[in-house]
Amino acid sequence: MLSGCSIIPPPFVEPIPTSPASPRSVAVTAEQLDQILTKLRVTLAKADEQRANNVAETRLEGAALRFRLAQYQVQNQEKDLVATFVIPEGQVRLMLPQRTSEWPRSVFAVIDDGSDETAASVAVVLTQATARDNYKVSYSVALEPGAGIPSVAAADSGAAVIRGETDLLSVTPTQAVEHYGDLLNNGDKSPYFTAFEPDSLQEQIGAQAKVKRARDLGKTARFSWDDSITEDVPIVFATADAGGIVAVTMQESETVKPTSAGAAITATGAVKILANVTSSMAGIQANYQYQLLFYIPALGSTEKIRLLGYSYALTSARKLGR
Repeated sequence: MLSGCSIIPPPFVEPIPTSPASPRSVAVTAEQLDQILTKLRVTLAKADEQRANNVAETRLEGAALRFRLAQYQVQNQEKDLVATFVIPEGQVRLMLPQRTSEWPRSVFAVIDDGSDETAASVAVVLTQATARDNYKVSYSVALEPGAGIPSVAAADSGAAVIRGETDLLSVTPTQAVEHYGDLLNNGDKSPYFTAFEPDSLQEQIGAQAKVKRARDLGKTARFSWDDSITEDVPIVFATADAGGIVAVTMQESETVKPTSAGAAITATGAVKILANVTSSMAGIQANYQYQLLFYIPALGSTEKIRLLGYSYALTSARKLGR
């Protein structure tokens, strides 16, 4: 947190060939997915135990990897300050593989927590770059309470997958992030306020939460926020109603500056570790990234966009220059 100065086994290869067992050319079968998830958990447990970047890199990519590496950096100094995201050992409640015989190929899955019925289910997007590569976690999020996953194709049929932008939905993935970021910053004053269903992330970091955060710290610090899409390629899984389950990453940069000459901004916790400073008279910027899982309706639909789930982490911080 930032405050005013009165102020988160060795690598192996598992080629998944197209075979007579998957006549419709889906990315993986249910049995193959179970094997992949088992090996993923083992490797990530080893990486977490050793805080080994090179091991984590064999099973994570994109925002999922950045989250882990930043958390290892923090844990190397304060072990219990942040916790890593865990894929639970529970039932795969939903499996939606890409319908393809080519690479890269992806699969979307929802996994329940077998040890805690009250815990949020986890949704993951796994991607295999080539036939000789491991499947890696591209996105991993905790589902919203009561999240309604839209109807999708059967697992043995698979779904069409689009990587990057598409004009076939009510908004593009980039527009969804831009509009959602505007909503988080401006609340009911945003022109996109009615385009999204309410969700718990809006409660946590939305406009009202930002006003309260600034008010709680008094008049010694001035806050500003900027939201943008990251360099991660959005992944879109087609739904039965021509909409899309869309995985994207948003960055929210929080900048805190002192309001009076001679004052300083103090950094604590993970911000202090990642910025490698304790205070700054110019200010400090903290970059939080959010893996977001949206349901975006089909082009022409009047249905609202729903946030199905999310995860977040502080990925970097820095002292501002004068």
